[in-house]
Amino acid sequence: MRLVGEQKIEPHIPVFDKTARKDGTFQATDFVFDAQANEYTCPNGKKLKKYWRTMTKPRSSLCKDNTYRYFASKADYFLCAFKARCMPV
Repeated sequence: MRLVGEQKIEPHIPVFDKTARKDGTFQATDFVFDAQANEYTCPNGKKLKKYWRTMTKPRSSLCKDNTYRYFASKADYFLCAFKARCMPV
């Protein structure tokens, strides 16, 4: 890149914080992370985990987009009164 190399100009791309929600859905800060258990607790008090069973083969939980995904149990998800605020359509 000519700007970076020759002219010593570093490009800057602003990062937009999208954790604050204005559409009535829960914010990232509404979920509490427990580092020791490696799980989140949702605003309804239910656990969100990477895996709900013990894997026979160790797996990397890092997704292709360099993120980790945590999931509710199927029973908790279908019965949750807050589902509309958690999973907007």
